[in-house]
Formats: sequence, C-alpha cells, structure tokens
Amino acid sequence: MREFQEKSETEIVSILKNKVEASNSYNQSELAQQRQDSMNMYYLNPLGNEIEGTSSIQSSEVFDAVEGTKSVIMESLTAGRDLIHFEPLNKNDVDLAKMANRYVKDRFEENNGYRFMIDSLHDGLLAKNAVAKYYWVEDKEERIEPFMGMNEMAFNASLQDPSLQVYEVSQMQGIDPQGMPFSVFSGAFIRTTDKSHVGFKLIKPEDFFGDETAETDEYFTFASDREVLRKGELIEDYPHLEKEIRRAVAFNSSLQNQDSLTRHSNDATWTTASQDEKAAEREPVEVHNCYIQLMGKEGYGTYQFKMLSERYLLWDWPTDQEGNDLEMLPEDFNPAAGELVDEFPYLTWSPYPLSHRWDGLSQADGVMDIQIASTSLKRSMINHTLRTNNPMREANLDNVRNPQDLIDNVIGAIIDKESSAGMGPVVTSIDQPQMSMAAFQTLEMVKQESEQRSSYSRVAGGLNQQALSNQNSTDMIQLMTNGSNRRIMSMTRTYVELFMKRLYLKIYQIGVQNDKTKYNVEINGNWVDMSPAEWPMRPNMRVVNSMTPEAAIGSAMAKIQIHQLLSADPDAMLMYPDKKKFNMFSEVLRELGETDICRYIENPDSEVYKAAQNNMLKQQQEQAQRQAEMAQEAKQYQERQIKILEMQTQAGVDQGQQKLDNDAVKSADAQSLDEDKFAHQQDKDEAEIILETRKIEEGTSVSGVNIGG
Repeated sequence: MREFQEKSETEIVSILKNKVEASNSYNQSELAQQRQDSMNMYYLNPLGNEIEGTSSIQSSEVFDAVEGTKSVIMESLTAGRDLIHFEPLNKNDVDLAKMANRYVKDRFEENNGYRFMIDSLHDGLLAKNAVAKYYWVEDKEERIEPFMGMNEMAFNASLQDPSLQVYEVSQMQGIDPQGMPFSVFSGAFIRTTDKSHVGFKLIKPEDFFGDETAETDEYFTFASDREVLRKGELIEDYPHLEKEIRRAVAFNSSLQNQDSLTRHSNDATWTTASQDEKAAEREPVEVHNCYIQLMGKEGYGTYQFKMLSERYLLWDWPTDQEGNDLEMLPEDFNPAAGELVDEFPYLTWSPYPLSHRWDGLSQADGVMDIQIASTSLKRSMINHTLRTNNPMREANLDNVRNPQDLIDNVIGAIIDKESSAGMGPVVTSIDQPQMSMAAFQTLEMVKQESEQRSSYSRVAGGLNQQALSNQNSTDMIQLMTNGSNRRIMSMTRTYVELFMKRLYLKIYQIGVQNDKTKYNVEINGNWVDMSPAEWPMRPNMRVVNSMTPEAAIGSAMAKIQIHQLLSADPDAMLMYPDKKKFNMFSEVLRELGETDICRYIENPDSEVYKAAQNNMLKQQQEQAQRQAEMAQEAKQYQERQIKILEMQTQAGVDQGQQKLDNDAVKSADAQSLDEDKFAHQQDKDEAEIILETRKIEEGTSVSGVNIGG
C-alpha cells in the first residue's frame, strides 16, 4: 500500500499547475483552434480572403447544421413526454417512484433546465463538448419579521422555534380586568430559512480542463473548471488570504482565453478590463476548481483544491463542531490537505463520440470545409453577375471630360467625350464570358454533401421547394424528412442516455444524501408530503424507445392495435387481464405526452379501482340474480301457459271425442232407423206379396167353381 507523505502548499500548487498546463496546452492548441474556427463560421465572420469591391457573402452551413439539429433535438426533448423516468421497483413502490420523478423534474426546472438543454446542445454541436457540473448548495435566507403586542405564551412558544432568533424586543407589563399581571412583547425576529438545494451548471468548454488520456469522464484522474472572479469577492470569502489574493496576477482575457473572445466576436459584449475593473478589488483573477486523484491524508482518493492564478491555494478557515471559526490555526493544520470527495462532479457529452476518448467531434467539424467551398462558389457567381452587368471598359481618359462617372459606372450616365476625326471609339466595353452551368451543379453538389455530413436536410428545414410538388404526397415528404433525421435521432439518444439520464440520477442521489426539506406536491390529484432524505437509492432510470413525437404517435397506435387484437380473442383473456391492459394504456398515454396517467385511467391495484370492481361485481351479481328470478318467473309463466294449453288441448280432445261419440250415436241411431225402415219395408213388401198371393189364390178358386157347376 502506498504510504502517505504530506505535501506542502507549494508542492500541491506545482502538481496542479502542471496538470492544468498539460490540459491547457491540449486545449490551447488543436482543440482551441478548431473551436475558434467553428465559432467564426457560425457567426459568419469574415474568412480573411475578402477583396474590396467584390462580394463578401458568407454561406451558412455551420449555422444551419447547428441550429437545425438543435431544433430537431429540442422538439423531441420538449414534446411534453417524460423521456427519462424512474420505474417502480415493486408493486409497493409505485407512488414513491412518482414522487422521485416529480422531485427530479422540479429540481431540474428550478435550475433553469430548459436553458441548460439549449446551451449544452449548442456547446456540443459547435464546440465539440458539453460539460455539466453538479453539486449541493448550502444556502440560508434570513429575513426580519416584526411583531407587536405578542402575549407571553406566544412569545415563549416562538423562542422554541429553531428557525427564529430574537433581533430586538421590548416588554410592557400591565394588569388585566381580573387584577392579574400580564406582559406583552414587541420587536422583531430573524427567521432563518434553509434554501439549500441541488445545483448544476454548464461549464464553457474553453473553461474545462480534463485529463486527455481518459477514455470517458468516469475515468478522469484530473479535471478542473476555471472561474473568473473579482478580488473583492474572494477577499470577502477568504479574509485570511487577503495578502495572497491582492498579489494574484490579474486575468488577461485577451491572452488567456481566446475561445471566449471568439464566442463574443459577433458583437461588443466582451471587452478587456474596463476602467472600473482597474481598481484593485475589481480586478478579475483566475480560480481553478481542481479535482485530482492522489494519496492524501485520508487515504487514496479524489481530492478537491482551489487554486488562485496558478500560484496559491484557497482554503477555508477551520471551524469547531458548532461551525464557529477557530481563533487560531491548529498545529497540525495543513492548507494543502484538500477535501476528500466521492467523485469527479462532471458529466460530458459530444454529438459524435470517439471511441476510447472522452471528447468527440462537433456538428460543425463536418461542414466547415463545405462552408468555405460554398462561400467561394457563391462569391464567384455574384461577382460574375456584377461583372456581366457592369463590365470592365477600355477608355482613353484624355478624351473624356467626366471620367469619374465612367469609373463609378452610374446607371444611365452620359459620358461626355471629345470627338476625334479618324479615330476609333473613345470607350469600348470588354465582353464578359457567360457563367458555366457547371458552377450551379457544383453548388448543388456542395449542398448535398453538406446534408450528408450534417444529416440535416433542406427538406427537414422546409428549404427545398422542389419537394413540394404534385408528385410528392405529404406522407412521402414526411418519410423523406424522417429518413434525413435518422442520424440526428441517434444523436438525441446519446444525449439523453449519456448526459441527461446521468444528470437526473445525480440530482436524485444528491437530494437523497443532503435534502432534509419536506415538500408538499400534487400526485395523481392528491397533495402528498415527500421527504427525499427518507428515500432509497435508485440504481437506474428508464429512457423511452420513441424519441420523436411522430415515432411516439406511431408506437402508441401500434399498441392500440395490439390491445384490439388481444381483446378480440377470447382465448387471450387469461393472458391479458386488467393489470396488463392498464400497463398498455399507460404506455399509450406516455407516448402521447400525458404524464399523469391516473388522471385518465385507474390503476387496478388502487383502492378506488378495487372498490369500483367490487361494486361492479355486486351489481353484476344483483343483475344475475334479477335475471335468474326473471328467468324463473318466465319459466313458471311458461309452465302455466303449457298447462293451460294442455288443459285447452284436453278439453278440445274431450269435446272432439264427445262429438265423435255423439256422431257415432247419431250414426248408430240413423243406421238403426234405416235398418228399421228397411225391415219395415221388407215386412211391408212381404206382406204385400202375401196379400197379392192370397188375392191370386182367391181369384183362381172362384173361377174353378163356376166351371165345375
């Protein structure tokens, strides 16, 4: 194990100075020059090859690429959707996860998060790297609260409030109507309010010095950020170091910070020391907040130092346990000991990360040469047009009375010349050749090359009028735009995954470690109290898959189609219960930018949903019971109807049988009558035959008697 050897202030300053200079030389050579070139072209500053009397137009490829890409990314980041959020660790963590998301979002907005995103994108796209620094700010606000006529009980209760301190007080005594003495107090309290909070800020790329050998910002062995402060401010914060501060060399911006000069080169907002700054306490000095890994008094780790003008260390006067300054420095006190910290408090992002390097390339790096070529082509075209419309002339000025009009080439001017017999014309125009069409083709080729390098197309920016034709439908134009933005979407994901997500996690972790404040916020329509200090540490956050609003809408529609497909399949009901449906619709609402899911749909795990479900089941049971009763009644009614029908049928059968019987009796009676009639007729006939026979027999007998006599 490495043994600790205490270092002096001079040794620490020397180590830090060498580290800064090593980083500074890296910044001040290759990186600084590239940043200056990018900014000059972004601001459309002269290239330095302009010729008086000719066109000085500047093409704007760098500006268009940076601002166009920034607008596309910001549209994705500010579309009302939570691209980054905590997910519940378990079913009991749902509300706490919502509180954590609300806490991070509120702290981000308190630190002007919208401006932070714009500026960090600008730094990365133009100056290669965006650098953020996060920290915890200890801050207390004191205000005077006067009071008058406070009774003794209320006054004593106020003295128990740790946030109140008596500023001034006066006491008046008296006798109440019951004859009892009383006291009233008037004066003022000093109320101390804890305003400590999570803080983060964006550091100018030219003011950050990182270990150039580190592969990522997580592997820094040295890093520093530079501040320019006034001597008077430092003397107020470090009165015990007033002598060193006054001897510090003033910061010369024109020599030590060329990048910042270039950043303000488009206007007059940046100047060297003004007359007011020449006063001793107004002089600016350079302060480096350094973080370095070394073996210190508390072991090997990351130590923080503040270095003034690369000559002195700034250190706080030691205090006792109650926070009061000691009268004398302890014998073993070493101002060069530094402060042991947990980590390097920096996050970096580059639009085009390079492998095994913490820095990368900017959007401007890919189009700077395109801007130079495009500028040259445009200037040549404009100059050619000017020469065509204002051609050069050969003239014998000895014979011209007003040569200045000839030189100025005033439109419609009359050149007064002397006539010379036998001589040629005094003034002769020099023909200008026509411009080749290859120049326009070359300019178009340069524009296309710029689109390929920057991934920001003229279609996406609405600058290509040819795309808006009858042959191109809206869907085709949208498809072309989305295709051109594909690399920008990849850039957006790296920005969210490698920069914003890590910053959100740091905001949460710093709050859990330091924030003792209790907040009252609205969650799902209810006001709840949350205490970050009581929360658990969370290892990660989730980033949504759909970055653009268009992609989010497409993803939401796809989920709705999946829901309809599962709902229509009876066999899928077991695998698609209410909880799964809630998750599906939650994702749909998030994709559409709605963060308060429970404002629209109820969680199946909530008591409200369970009560509603029980009520619905009860209603269903009651309805089923009513339906069963109605079915029973219908069955009984049907049975009665059947019985009546049977009775009616039986009655009909009986009536029919009786009729048949009656008909049979009638038929039998008729037949019997007929038989009787037949028998009677037969008897009659037989009687008549017998009678006739007798008559015949009697007649024969009479006739015989007469003959025989």
